[in-house]
Amino acid sequence: MHPTGDSPASTLNQRRVAIGWAGILAPMPYLVLKVNWTLGGDVGITDPDLLTDPVYRLADGFTIGAELVAIAITLAMTRQFGQRLPAWLVLVPMWVATGLLAVIVVLAPLAAPFAVSDSAARAGLEGWVYLLVYAGFVAQGVLLLWAFALYARTRWGHLQLPPPAEAGSALRAVAVVTGVACATLGVCYWCWSLGLAEPTVKPSGVDRVTLAVYGGFAFAAAASIHTFTRERATSTSRRYAVLGLWVATSAMTTWGGYYLALAAWHPSLASPFLVFAAVAKIALSAGIAVLALGLLTTQARRPPKPREIAPLR
Repeated sequence: MHPTGDSPASTLNQRRVAIGWAGILAPMPYLVLKVNWTLGGDVGITDPDLLTDPVYRLADGFTIGAELVAIAITLAMTRQFGQRLPAWLVLVPMWVATGLLAVIVVLAPLAAPFAVSDSAARAGLEGWVYLLVYAGFVAQGVLLLWAFALYARTRWGHLQLPPPAEAGSALRAVAVVTGVACATLGVCYWCWSLGLAEPTVKPSGVDRVTLAVYGGFAFAAAASIHTFTRERATSTSRRYAVLGLWVATSAMTTWGGYYLALAAWHPSLASPFLVFAAVAKIALSAGIAVLALGLLTTQARRPPKPREIAPLR
């Protein structure tokens, strides 16, 4: 019995709607700024050349479109019609959004002191712009992932993650190689962040923090692979491993792709080391996807074990 008259399902739906509206409102200051810049305004800009730079204008248009897609996803996850949409129509854009926002959620608080004090790191913007925009991104990232967790619980909560699969030698080899490669990539990023090697010319404080965060996601991927493929892993730990793989692979793929696009547009600003690392992140994410699908497919095709009958005494 529920004295208030609200069922658990009703309470969950109300919570999803509230989180959804908060997630929609969080990036609105960012959208207003972007629209202002697109229309020729200069609010928060210290370098007028940014308004005529084709790269920045293209980036403004892309990010406005990305935010509108994020708002559409949020509406789908917090309204009843979203439960009837094809799974891929929600999962694919949500996977991309997870990668883009997860890195910002971790990076923005760590890089804020450098960005506010270093005019070069702000790339021609007032210090308050960084704080306003990235505070909105952090809030949106947390709220969007929260809404997705409630959406997945409602739509797929009845599904059970299969126990660890008895993978063949090929899948085990992929797991070992991919896990070691992810950990190695993480070491490289942290070495670059600490200045033990210089992938770019005179990296700023924001650059060093960014490299450290990229390394952290590579290590998270390696740890999740280990847990996901461990025979004695519990169901709970494997669920967290799936979550870790979801976040880590999306972050590695989206930001690896972003850097490659930036390098293609401005080759003079690209570092061969970071280009290679970006390609490696995308390739490793693909390897992780093959590994996960292979393990789940192996488990699904495995015939159930016969029940053991105790011998008569």
